[in-house]
Amino acid sequence: DGPTTLTIRHVPTQFTQATLLHEIHGRGYHGCVDFFYLPIDFRRSLSVGYAFVNFTTPQMAEKFRAEVHGSYLGTLEATKPIEVCPARLQGLTANVEHFRNSAVMSECVYPEHQPV
Repeated sequence: DGPTTLTIRHVPTQFTQATLLHEIHGRGYHGCVDFFYLPIDFRRSLSVGYAFVNFTTPQMAEKFRAEVHGSYLGTLEATKPIEVCPARLQGLTANVEHFRNSAVMSECVYPEHQPV
C-alpha cells in the first residue's frame, strides 16, 4: 500500500477551506477525500499555507500527488509551486483522534476553520 494522508505545502494564503476543496474536487477527487484541514492564522484571517488531506485509498492519494506536486493551484497568484508529500499522521482514524481534542475544535472557532 502507501500513504493516504498528504500534506499540501505552499497553498496560497488567500485560499479558504472551501476554495481548496473546490480545487481538489474540480480535479476529479470529489468523494475521494474523507478528512481535510487547512489551518488558519486567526490574527490575519489567512491560511498558514499548508493543508492535510486524507484520501480514501492510497491509489487516489498517489494519483493526486503525481498530478498536483509542482503545479500551481487556482487562479490566485502563487509564488511557489505546490509540494505534496506524505503527512506525519496517516489515515482517517489517526487524524480524527489527533484533532478531536484540539483547540481548533473549540466552539469559539468558526466551523469553516475546523477540520472536515
